[in-house]
Amino acid sequence: VTEDTGIMKPIATLDGDVPLAYIITDAYPNNRVRDTLMSIEDTSTMRANCSGPISKDEMAKRGLIENRDYKLRTPNSYHIRTSKGGWGMIAYS
Repeated sequence: VTEDTGIMKPIATLDGDVPLAYIITDAYPNNRVRDTLMSIEDTSTMRANCSGPISKDEMAKRGLIENRDYKLRTPNSYHIRTSKGGWGMIAYS
């Protein structure tokens, strides 16, 4: 993007033509924003870190037992056991 741009929804909304986002060029010097975005390696970990720790009590209330039905990926995210007995690839938070 080489000029300031508004990103619009492809369909009409109740709010009218309110942009989803604006792109402002040259708002920050050099490549500072790009470098920051490119340094993000694992968005799943970022999302999990923002969600807070997994509560074993809350999971038990849902009938889920750690290491039987789910295993912790991080203190804030977990994998669930698949129907074939393995662990799912997607971590939930």
